[in-house]
Amino acid sequence: MKVLSITAWSLFIVLVVGYFVFDKLRPEFPVSREVTNRDGKTLNCNIVGKENGVIVVERKSDNVRFNIALDTLSLRSRLFTLILRDEPAPALPKYPIARSLKSAEGESVFVDILGRSGGVIHVSRKIDDSRFDIEIESLSDVDREYTLRLPERVPPPVEKEDGFVETRRALIKELQTKLELYENEVASRTLNSVLERKRAEQVLELRNEIKALEVAIEGYKYRTRTGNSK
Repeated sequence: MKVLSITAWSLFIVLVVGYFVFDKLRPEFPVSREVTNRDGKTLNCNIVGKENGVIVVERKSDNVRFNIALDTLSLRSRLFTLILRDEPAPALPKYPIARSLKSAEGESVFVDILGRSGGVIHVSRKIDDSRFDIEIESLSDVDREYTLRLPERVPPPVEKEDGFVETRRALIKELQTKLELYENEVASRTLNSVLERKRAEQVLELRNEIKALEVAIEGYKYRTRTGNSK
């Protein structure tokens, strides 16, 4: 009887350890895989989640996301999905997405990502709100992988700004150019003490002026939205 008890406990321990080892070796999402249905049709995709008898996949050709019921898969594909842990797919990001993007050459730009069309992302640069497109292939490996997984979306059209905002945005752009020049001069450590002190004061003045203009624009937009002209 004692031998049977020891054997049962040993078997239990082996099963528990075996489960934890198996769970540790399960692939992490997303899983790059070709899945086949019962009709023999194959789909090259990334499996990004599994729950309630379905796998959530993103088709590699266009990154469109959809569900596939496990009972519609071929035996081989269904057996593979059995080793995947039940885990809901992460929510798709909502536009606009604030992100610092780096090019393959290492240059960075801080933008709002407004949408994606195929191999192109549509962005608005944070510093001046200028809108342009970026080829995904020109980005660093990390950003290329990230942006390719974004959902397809055509960005909304540019709203034409009135004279108040447009004038002040143009002035901000001019001041930012001057600010960058003065900051580079101070950082270079090539100025004499008098000029360096003057430049430092001018840098502070420019920053305050830019901030005041930005506050004026936001205040004007708020008053316009709420119908308060004061």
